[in-house]
Amino acid sequence: MAEWLKASEENREIIKSLVSKVAQVINIPFTVGGGVKTLQHARDILLNGADKVAINTGAVKNPKIITELMELFGRQCIVVAVDVKRNYNIAGQKNVFTDNGKKFWFEVFIYGGKKETGIDAIEWTKKMESLGAGEILLTSIDMDGTKDGYDIDSNKESLERTLSTGNSWFWSRSRKKLWMKGEESGNTQKVRKVLVDCDSDALIYLVEPEGPACHTGERTCFHNSLKS
Repeated sequence: MAEWLKASEENREIIKSLVSKVAQVINIPFTVGGGVKTLQHARDILLNGADKVAINTGAVKNPKIITELMELFGRQCIVVAVDVKRNYNIAGQKNVFTDNGKKFWFEVFIYGGKKETGIDAIEWTKKMESLGAGEILLTSIDMDGTKDGYDIDSNKESLERTLSTGNSWFWSRSRKKLWMKGEESGNTQKVRKVLVDCDSDALIYLVEPEGPACHTGERTCFHNSLKS
C-alpha cells in the first residue's frame, strides 16, 4: 500500500521533516514523489523514512539518476512515474496502437502532464527498467479523473463481442488484437453467465469450455499457487 506526498509542479523540494513525521505516525510502506531532481533529493527522502522514491521529470532530464539510485539504495526503492497521453500523429518509429480504426501511440509527458517529450512510452519504460527502476507507476492523462475506468477501450469491445457471440473474447497483449479464446486450438468457451462486481470494474465469466483453458493442457490457467 502506498501513500503519496506530492510537491507542486514547480521546482520545489520536498520537505525532509514532513517525510520524517509521516514515517513516525504510520506503519505502512509509503512512496514519496514530486520535484525529485537530484540524487541528494532522493537520498533525503529515503533516509528520512520513505520506503520508495518516485521520479518522473527528473528521470527524463537525467536518466542516469535511476542507475545511481539503484546502485546506492537498491532497485526495490526506485519508482519511475510515467505520465502518458495518446498521440494520433504517427511519425517515426513508434509503438502503434489501434482503437476504433484510429492509430495512435503513447507519448511521455513531464511537469505534471503539461509538457510533451516526443518519447514513446513503451520504449521509455523498457529503458527505465534496464537502468534500474524497480517499479513503474503508469498514469493515463486521457483517463485520469474521468471515472471512466482504464484506458483500455479494447476491453469494452471484447465484452461486446462476448455478449453478442456467446464466446469468450479478450484483448490479447501478446497478439496485440482482440482474440476469441480457443480460436487456434478449438478449445473455445461458451459463456453461460457474466457476473460484475459491486464497483462495476471487474467481470467474471462463467463458461462451458470445449477443452483445456490453458495452453499447458491444464483445465485452468490458474493452476499454480504461491508458497507462503
